Amino acid sequence: HTYTQNWEKDGELVREPYTLTTYLLWMSGITYWRNRVFGVIRRSRGIIIEPFIRAEEEGKVIWESRIHILFYILIVGISVMFHSWAAMAFWIIPMLLTKPVHQLQNTIEHLGLSHENNILENTRSTRTNALMRWLCWQMPYHTAHHVFPSVPFWKLRILNAKIEAQAGTVHRMGWIEFQIEVIKCLVAKDESRWPQNEVWVVAVAGGRVRVLAE
Repeated sequence: HTYTQNWEKDGELVREPYTLTTYLLWMSGITYWRNRVFGVIRRSRGIIIEPFIRAEEEGKVIWESRIHILFYILIVGISVMFHSWAAMAFWIIPMLLTKPVHQLQNTIEHLGLSHENNILENTRSTRTNALMRWLCWQMPYHTAHHVFPSVPFWKLRILNAKIEAQAGTVHRMGWIEFQIEVIKCLVAKDESRWPQNEVWVVAVAGGRVRVLAE
């Protein structure tokens, strides 16, 4: 999380700014899986374009991609040999169908926030209930996780309380609330036309107020 929201170095920002269409395609999982499939094939061929992969690590990444593809081929071969749909029924289809739900968490964490080098301004937590926090391994306390990534997930609630006691309320929205607001914003104009160092997806019921250092 060293380069959070840095367009050139953040591994989660290796994309063009969203338009409404590209955002909806990403939410559906279509472009996500396309990128994953073609990405692993490209890397297996020795073509590395990701800026966050260090030169000394490229060889490992290339071989890891080749091993992944080998395992996928083996799974297909075994499935055909035994006339089994198990891999499709218990792995591929559930993964495809649930990806849009996973994207609810992925997109809320940073999109629509500042790109400045300040975790409290470029990371968003999620407003949800105790059950969902438990199911998500407390990742809805996402700001706390980014401030101190080494803190184990079961201590993020306590860490979040300490952060808010010192720095004020963190950015926080609900999953559905965020989707409604970001779609409204992208209907109005593309991501590239919104300010890069300001919050442009804002919580309906107020939100974080920047606390300036004394």
